[in-house]
Amino acid sequence: MDNLHISSSNIPCHCANLRRATRMVTQFYDQMLAPSGLKGTQYSLLRYVEQLEPVNMTELAKHMGLDRTTLVRNAKPLEAQGLLASARGRDLRTHELHLTEPGREKLKEATVMWQKAQDNLEEFLGSTQLENLLVLVGKLHQVAE
Repeated sequence: MDNLHISSSNIPCHCANLRRATRMVTQFYDQMLAPSGLKGTQYSLLRYVEQLEPVNMTELAKHMGLDRTTLVRNAKPLEAQGLLASARGRDLRTHELHLTEPGREKLKEATVMWQKAQDNLEEFLGSTQLENLLVLVGKLHQVAE
C-alpha cells in the first residue's frame, strides 16, 4: 500500500494534486488487476456494460463520464480480445455493446482482484475518510455539470 502514499506537496494547484492522486489510485488498481490481464479502466468499462447491456456507445459514454471517442478507443481492445461484442442497435444507426461469455468469465475473475483492491484501499484510508472522499467526489461531479 506504500504506492498509495501521496506526500504533501508545495504545489498549490488543486487540479494537479487531484490528478496526481487519481494516477496513483489508478496505478494501484492496475497492479491489483494485472493477473487478470485487465487494467482498471477496462474492468470499469466491462462492469458498466454488464450493468447496462445492451447499451449504445453514446449512452455508455454518458454513464461513464467519458467522451465517445475515448470510449470507442478503450472498447476496441476488449472487442478484439472477444470480451465485448457490438451489434446493430434497435435504432439502425447505432451499435450496442454487450458482454460475451468470455467477457463475463474475465469480469468474474477480475472482480475477486478488484474487491481485494477495494478492501485494501478502504483499510489504508479508513472507512470514514473514504466516505468523506466519496462525498467530495460527488460535489466535484456537480462542478463539472
